[in-house]
Amino acid sequence: MKISTEIKQQAQELIKAGSLAKAVEVLTEHLQQNEECDEAWFMLGNAYRKSEDWKNAMDSYAKAMEINPESPAKDAYNMIVEILNFYDIQRYNV
Repeated sequence: MKISTEIKQQAQELIKAGSLAKAVEVLTEHLQQNEECDEAWFMLGNAYRKSEDWKNAMDSYAKAMEINPESPAKDAYNMIVEILNFYDIQRYNV
């Protein structure tokens, strides 16, 4: 299922402007009526990723991949895994 052009543009503009909470709100509202919209799940993951909310980003990407295994969410998910694997928590426990 494709996301509507209007919602997609609105969410992209909000994400680009850094209005991440509003982008999450818009996409979440859309997903309440369109649960199987992998593109919206991917965009939701992007909003969460930009706010460094790794868990919700990964959950959103996983949902997008569940709906569409060919989703670009797969690459985004793997990128977060690499970021988290690189993070050295011991460095901050001094």
